[in-house]
Amino acid sequence: MSDETTRLKSAICAIHNHLHAGRVNEAHAACECAMTGAPVSQPNLVLSDSAKAAVFGDRFNRLCQELGVNAAFVALYPSATVKGYTSVQIGGSVEACHYVEAAFQTKSVYQGEHKS
Repeated sequence: MSDETTRLKSAICAIHNHLHAGRVNEAHAACECAMTGAPVSQPNLVLSDSAKAAVFGDRFNRLCQELGVNAAFVALYPSATVKGYTSVQIGGSVEACHYVEAAFQTKSVYQGEHKS
């Protein structure tokens, strides 16, 4: 993946997660940063892992659409902010993601930090 593609996928993923969490102002600020060419990522992921999460989510969603499956996934990445912790990333259909979130019994785990 080119550096620019990685930067843009990371930004879109971060903006998407801000919107899911209801943080419209943060999503707007991230959009403006991305438009200036600045790197934008989720606070707990390095740029390349954020871009990988976006690619994985896209491929997962296309497979689910092709097969007619309503599903969610959980992907684990090393935390960029807390040593020894894992960032839990949830993706897939919104409905399925809500079931996964409820299973974690937290308000939101889209950008959560969890002990490895």
